[in-house]
Amino acid sequence: MMTDTDLWVNSFHHQAIDKLGDGLIATAVSEDGLIESVEHKDYNCVFAVQWHPEMMAEVHAEQLGLFRVFVEKIKSR
Repeated sequence: MMTDTDLWVNSFHHQAIDKLGDGLIATAVSEDGLIESVEHKDYNCVFAVQWHPEMMAEVHAEQLGLFRVFVEKIKSR
């Protein structure tokens, strides 16, 4: 069952994060334990996802949030 903190992603990996780099924290994990997104603990504009939000935005509008955050970060510089 999905909760209000769950998000549908199109997760089809042939590679995945095994060990996080220095300063990175896992911010989303799939039901099977794969890390789906990471952020940096010290730098708030370092984030990465391992799915394809651009392929999901037409059906799942919340996926556009990633792009909005990215654009806002650029505009604020």
